[in-house]
Amino acid sequence: MSFVRDDELPRQAVRDLLGIVRALYGWHRALNSNDERLPVLHTIGRKLAMALELSRAKPGTLGHSAALNHTEDAVAMLGEVLCASAGLGDVFTTAKRRALTRASSLTGTEQRRRARLTRG
Repeated sequence: MSFVRDDELPRQAVRDLLGIVRALYGWHRALNSNDERLPVLHTIGRKLAMALELSRAKPGTLGHSAALNHTEDAVAMLGEVLCASAGLGDVFTTAKRRALTRASSLTGTEQRRRARLTRG
């Protein structure tokens, strides 16, 4: 089931994350072309690129909502990759906060949904 979301994707922050992912991919590939993180980083990059494409739709549409979902999935995957890389946790936390911060305040329904997801 898909939910339409009214918040707007922070495109510049997503572009920044995509740049970070590309840099990480290049770095890991240069160190070891068989690194198991390469396919994961590739998938993350594709999700972020898709999010940027879909975010051209207006906020409040299915396309823009899908962009937000792709971004959140990619950020979660990137977090797992970065947790395995020493010293990058603080960088990731800052980038994640920036990418997932919405320009508009969250509705009460969205706040409750996020609280449920956090609790598990």
